[in-house]
Amino acid sequence: MRLTPAGLRLVDDAVVSHVETERELLDAALTAQEQAQLAALLSRFPERSGDAAVDQ
Repeated sequence: MRLTPAGLRLVDDAVVSHVETERELLDAALTAQEQAQLAALLSRFPERSGDAAVDQ
């Protein structure tokens, strides 16, 4: 299954809008230091967490 060019543009536009909204929410709720801490914590998760074992 493949997206049509119009479908791909629609998905691209939605992703851009979503990322902008997430950025606005983070900026409103967290300081720059808190955002850096969050990024550091999230970086501990494997990129494909469903495929990797998690150390306990």
